[in-house]
Amino acid sequence: MKAFKPVAWMLLIIGIGFVVSWLLSFTTAIGLMETGFHQQLIELAPVFKYHSQTPAVSLSYGLQNLVLLSTFSFLAIYLLWFKLTEPSVVFIILVAFALFMLQTLLAVMLQFWLPTIWGIVSFSITALLLLTRSKFIKVKKTRPLSRVQRLKAIQQKITEKNYETAVVMLKNCEFSDEMFEIAYDLGVKLEQQENWILARYLYVWLVQFDPGIEDFVTRMDYKINPDMDEDLSTSEITQNKDQFGHYQLLGKKALGATATVYEAFDLLTHKRIALKILNQQIDDTTGDRDVLTFLHEAMTVSKLDHPNIVKIHDADILNERAYIAMDYIAGHPMSERLRRKNFLTAAESLRIMQSVLNALIAAHSKGIVHGDIKPANIMFDQNRKMYILTDFGAANNGSQLLDVEKRIVGTPAYMSPEQLSGSKMDGRSDIFSLAVSIYHLLSGVQPFSGETLSALKKSVLNQEVDTSILTVPDIIKQVLAKALQKKTYQRFADASQMLQAVIYCEEKLKESSTVSHKS
Repeated sequence: MKAFKPVAWMLLIIGIGFVVSWLLSFTTAIGLMETGFHQQLIELAPVFKYHSQTPAVSLSYGLQNLVLLSTFSFLAIYLLWFKLTEPSVVFIILVAFALFMLQTLLAVMLQFWLPTIWGIVSFSITALLLLTRSKFIKVKKTRPLSRVQRLKAIQQKITEKNYETAVVMLKNCEFSDEMFEIAYDLGVKLEQQENWILARYLYVWLVQFDPGIEDFVTRMDYKINPDMDEDLSTSEITQNKDQFGHYQLLGKKALGATATVYEAFDLLTHKRIALKILNQQIDDTTGDRDVLTFLHEAMTVSKLDHPNIVKIHDADILNERAYIAMDYIAGHPMSERLRRKNFLTAAESLRIMQSVLNALIAAHSKGIVHGDIKPANIMFDQNRKMYILTDFGAANNGSQLLDVEKRIVGTPAYMSPEQLSGSKMDGRSDIFSLAVSIYHLLSGVQPFSGETLSALKKSVLNQEVDTSILTVPDIIKQVLAKALQKKTYQRFADASQMLQAVIYCEEKLKESSTVSHKS
């Protein structure tokens, strides 16, 4: 019965009403009632009195059936297009009243009996049924879809390659792991289709749930505008015209989904700094969560003081814009090496690991887990010739600031198994992410991959790492393999232990290099 459409239901109800009315019209009771009512109208006899002293004009059964059929034909034509509105209800009442008045006038003035009483009753009953049915259908259509139904509808749009509609539907969904997985997979499909603009639009929206997606936005920017570096370094220079508080803006260095980073000059300290300004102006639509999330990095890094960790100088709200002032690093992120396919040498990988591990030792000693170690967050400072760990926006220092907001922290491709599973994290999770980053920087490929987020999770949780593709000494492969163990207890106990292993590798490489030179 559920397969019936509303029109079919209407036809069925009308048909049943017609058949019942037609059969009842042949019964003695109905005939007596109609005739008696007719005689009452013309004041010839009391109600239900079948014989009248004054003859009245009556129709044959054939003509009665014709009148009945005409009534129901009109009913069918009207009710097929029936909609539950106030005019429709008023129209039904007017039609019933018009039929009754027509019968009354014909009986009183012409003593002519037109059998419309049962038609009026049937019309009213059928209309009432359809009113109820129409109301039920309307409620059913407007009832909001469940979360599962909405996600299935989005997946159907993706299957149909209607990506624009899928993105719009996603933005109307509440956050959940399933929603994020579908959105992540859609982003991959859009990149495969080289639909860079729509992919960037999707990633910009996803940044609010996972700050690590910021890198995806940057990747799309480079796809859309391959000369972006030149544009940022030349056309965006403000020529000392723009000022933000006591900071003179010199040029735009990076444009992200949530914030823009400027090269600036501090007029108070006379130092060159990097100024990170929240893109969204603080107003009634900007929640405290957005501001706190942005300033979370400053609150975290302010507890740290280490040469391999970017230093925060100031963080506040000015002109309804949240900002963070930090060390300016004249260099490039390691993700730039990947983009240019300029992969690391064994010696470079050891130096990077030493720098990052030293930074992690300082952070972990304060109970801070970085949570988003990846090439984009490892900067090379050309002036000081050292590597700096940046972007502590996803860091967890036990305050659970981000967890209560149900945000994903980290970039999936570099996450540890426990981070992907939503389990408790400690410093060994950062060790895993560092090893993934070094593997990627050495080979140009990620140790774990998947065309969908679920496939990526499965790879991280179950797939063993293949270190044979790395063109580095076995001793370095062994260090990476240990850091990439699935179980936390099988990895290095902490960053200090891994640092000792890396230093040992460096010493062995120097020894082998010395021996080869002598020979």
